[in-house]
Amino acid sequence: VNSMGSSVKNINELGNAEVKKIAIEKMIERHGEVFLTRVFTAEEIRYCQNRKQATQHFAARWAAKEAVLKAEGIGLGYPLEHFAVRFSTDDPNRASVRSADPSRLRETWHIRMLGDDPAWPMAITAQGQEWQVQQRSLQSPSTPRPCP
Repeated sequence: VNSMGSSVKNINELGNAEVKKIAIEKMIERHGEVFLTRVFTAEEIRYCQNRKQATQHFAARWAAKEAVLKAEGIGLGYPLEHFAVRFSTDDPNRASVRSADPSRLRETWHIRMLGDDPAWPMAITAQGQEWQVQQRSLQSPSTPRPCP
């Protein structure tokens, strides 16, 4: 079994989150527009709904938003529809935050998406842009290792 290992250095505030895409899919099926408008901005909804894999885009944004709120220390009590996650056009694994109320939620958070499984989007966030995530595959001890 392979898993992902990550390390982030030289930062004081950090948030991370992962979400199961199927969970977001079920919420959309059950609650439709009510769910979407409570969690995403109108701009995010339009963007995701215009994509081939809309649920995958919604799930990635959910993970990114949750990571930001954890790092900010305010949790899911902050209205998710009051801030947007904007992914970079240069690098789809990088995103930033646009807040409707920067006095309550700082716009200096920068997000990196991790992993390569679209069914489990993972996000990590920290202040500023000058940080990197080093990812490596880890093997569990039960996995046979090749002999030298």
